[in-house]
Amino acid sequence: MPFEKGIFCQNRFMVKALVKIWIVASITGCTLTMASGQDLRQIYAIAPARFVISKSDLDHGRKQVERVLQDRPGMGKYIAREDTVYRWLVEQFAGEGIGQRIYWSNETPTHGTAGQNHPPENGGAAKVLVRKQDLNMKEVECAALIYELLNIRNGREFNKLFRRFLTAKPVKPNPQLREEFVLRASMLEYNTLVSTKSFYSLVWLPSLKEKHIESDSWSWRTTIPSSFSEWRKSDDAKTFLKYWGEAYDNWLASKKG
Repeated sequence: MPFEKGIFCQNRFMVKALVKIWIVASITGCTLTMASGQDLRQIYAIAPARFVISKSDLDHGRKQVERVLQDRPGMGKYIAREDTVYRWLVEQFAGEGIGQRIYWSNETPTHGTAGQNHPPENGGAAKVLVRKQDLNMKEVECAALIYELLNIRNGREFNKLFRRFLTAKPVKPNPQLREEFVLRASMLEYNTLVSTKSFYSLVWLPSLKEKHIESDSWSWRTTIPSSFSEWRKSDDAKTFLKYWGEAYDNWLASKKG
């Protein structure tokens, strides 16, 4: 599910455990610490563990970030070359989060969303997209990029959901399966929203304070409820639930055709 603008959309069928979400907060040349002095590496796991970023991967990452700043120049106000956020972005495009390089795409996201990602599939490249915003909405572009670089890590989990629920037979309406699919997909999105909020407080906001730039916390969903069960009742969640419900229905319709 892409990152939405505007309000930033987004039981027995509930997943027993939340899917683990990683925020990679160890940056090349910069160790981030909490007030307690803990290295954030001790809190957020780096995945997959066997992937080692090479110099060529980092060169790729820098090229992608430079293309982002060229295609979305308003983001340059918030992301200065070689600052903490810049280095984090470089490492994400280099592949630290998913074990594979990610590419920037200057395409426009579909469904009117502010951001979108395409996980690597069938040998294809992983990529992220961010919609151009008005001059007074450039921080939204930044938030959407961060969100998609975190959410693309859910690619394997989404694929598992698709294989489990979108290959079910017989192909006919099944409200029970539909509800479980929608809830599980939305939970993955919710976890990424929580991770994005954490990134905001631990990485983004301190970086902007160093630059003496005021941040618009609204762009980062800082008021998101602390539990999925609470969030799913909110207006914010309705768009996610609707999105994944329609995805299930469209899949069913395509099979009937």
